[in-house]
Amino acid sequence: MTEYTLISVLTNYYYWTSIFFLFLQAIAWQIALKNFSLNYAYMFNSLYYPMVLLLSYFVFSEYISFANLFGTMLIIVGLILSKKV
Repeated sequence: MTEYTLISVLTNYYYWTSIFFLFLQAIAWQIALKNFSLNYAYMFNSLYYPMVLLLSYFVFSEYISFANLFGTMLIIVGLILSKKV
């Protein structure tokens, strides 16, 4: 098993890439909150789950179970119902 030290973490390319994208996400969230109401922005925040499911299938060839599909469909149905209200 790999031993993780402070130096190995701080010199890891994937760590700094994830920090960079976290920074971009924080900026995008602030822009979204500036332009949209909070309930509208959170509604689209729920779309991350279906996007991660699809990306993991197409990029990493992961298996999608019935429970994954069912949960994703519940999220999408919830988004549709909340949009109608």
